[in-house]
Amino acid sequence: MQSELELSRQDKAKFLAKKAKLKTKIAELKADNTKFLKWIVEEYVENEADIAKFKTGLQYPIIFEHIEATILELEARNAKIRLIIEEYLQRNQNLRKIANSRLNAFI
Repeated sequence: MQSELELSRQDKAKFLAKKAKLKTKIAELKADNTKFLKWIVEEYVENEADIAKFKTGLQYPIIFEHIEATILELEARNAKIRLIIEEYLQRNQNLRKIANSRLNAFI
């Protein structure tokens, strides 16, 4: 009986240690996800700012075609980035409010 109790305690200690490691890994993954989301939102915002700058430059017909092509490229990149952000946000509901408020400021 004593040995079974001791084995049970050892098993419990092993499980608690494993649980602590998993909690640490989860915290690390959440931190990585937050960094990734921050980077992707910053990229999106930067692209939107570039688009706005190029659109104001459209008043000069000489460089119109180049600017228009760049705008289309940036908009295509942002469409891909937005899909990544939306997929990420679906998995991380608790960050949705923060990211949406930042994204909606530039939409």
